[in-house]
Amino acid sequence: MKPSNIIILIFVAHSLKIYSQSLHPFKSILHSIDVYNTACESIFPNRDDFNKIMIEDRATDTQIQRFESSHQVQFPSELKLFYSQLGSMKNKINQDSYCFEIFSLDELEKGFEVKPVQLALKSMGLLDMILYSWGNNREELLGQQVLDSDQKNTLNHQYTCIGWYRDDTVLESAYYIFFDLQDGKFGTLLFDQDDIESFKNDAISIIHHKAAFTSLENILTAAVRQTMNTMIEWNK
Repeated sequence: MKPSNIIILIFVAHSLKIYSQSLHPFKSILHSIDVYNTACESIFPNRDDFNKIMIEDRATDTQIQRFESSHQVQFPSELKLFYSQLGSMKNKINQDSYCFEIFSLDELEKGFEVKPVQLALKSMGLLDMILYSWGNNREELLGQQVLDSDQKNTLNHQYTCIGWYRDDTVLESAYYIFFDLQDGKFGTLLFDQDDIESFKNDAISIIHHKAAFTSLENILTAAVRQTMNTMIEWNK
């Protein structure tokens, strides 16, 4: 094939991708991921796949309904669309910094079945997911040093967590993405092991509905930009 024809085919394929994304219900997320992954190629020319954000494991409507029934959870319509259209958001290998772990339904199911049972996911409640990400081993959260029983129950039963993303602290912190069962709006809660007081204040604000809640698309789009800026800054 002539080089000129190859260039035309590449241009057509790229144009079709842009057109397809423009019609996608999560087009701003997909665009942000494309920009993030392009930055990876520039910063890590020999190992860009290590950091690239992957979209995979889409769920069928039947799988979503079965999961909701099995775990007694009701997903907001935007999250159902995320699971059916995107499935999950995870970096291919990197799980330390400027990375995502927004699980597919299959991955969440596996979390419930982890052995030994002490390490398994207890529920998708916000506090249980935070603990799960730390191997269910954060004494200050298991006891009442930070939050009392009523506060912990509210975090677990009123707010459902779908995963987390990390910015710049190399496994020492994460932003946990959750939705409010009352209105289906989304928010984030930062847990940093070196700043427990801020976590406590933010958690109490969420409990009293004083935190700003928005759409899942807004949360994820902003998160991709935040983590990409950190990745660029760290690798200047």
